[in-house]
Amino acid sequence: MIKQIVKKIIYRERSSGNAYIDYCRRGGATIGKNVTVYNARNTTIDETSLQHIFIGDNTQITAGVIVLAHDYSYSVLGNIFGELPRQQRDTVIGKNVFIGMNSVILMGAKIGDNVIVGAGSVVSGSIPSNSVCAGNPAKVICSLEQFLDKSRVRFEESAKCYYAGINRKNQKVTEDDMIVYRSLFTEKSEMDRFVADGNFCGLENKKKVNMESYRKYRTFNDFMEDIQ
Repeated sequence: MIKQIVKKIIYRERSSGNAYIDYCRRGGATIGKNVTVYNARNTTIDETSLQHIFIGDNTQITAGVIVLAHDYSYSVLGNIFGELPRQQRDTVIGKNVFIGMNSVILMGAKIGDNVIVGAGSVVSGSIPSNSVCAGNPAKVICSLEQFLDKSRVRFEESAKCYYAGINRKNQKVTEDDMIVYRSLFTEKSEMDRFVADGNFCGLENKKKVNMESYRKYRTFNDFMEDIQ
């Protein structure tokens, strides 16, 4: 409790993700519901042009991300030509967007709904809905459906890697340790109850979660026998 109070005093509007979101809203930004800023002290949403910032519901903004709605490069023109052609444009981030670490969303960018922005990307122009983009400048590298197919293949590999990481500590691996991968060895009815009882993977709409296709093992013991 005391630690939280001290953080609020020292970091003020950047004391937490929610505090920073509320601060940006008060400044004029339009930010939807269930938006997450993971590291407010290392994230910048253009405070000089908040009225030009639009972020949709369920968007996740990771550490080091910069979202801009103005361009100050005109200052060079002022020093040479005595003119200051200031530029501002609406920057729009759609619903259910994930923005990877250290990405930059430039002034005027338009990101559609259901988009994954790879870490370190520089986004300008428009990114269509239901796509994955990455790079500088960011370009679409695959559709969301293609990314899902790749993720399904990697899911079991990730579970085995996760197990190995725990096992390196000479700890006995339990079913609870593997909870984020339990869809590999859990019956659909039990999985449905698990999703309904808790906020599975931080998802807002738990009813849409469908992990049935991920089940590869009859039980947790079968999974353990396969990887040992």
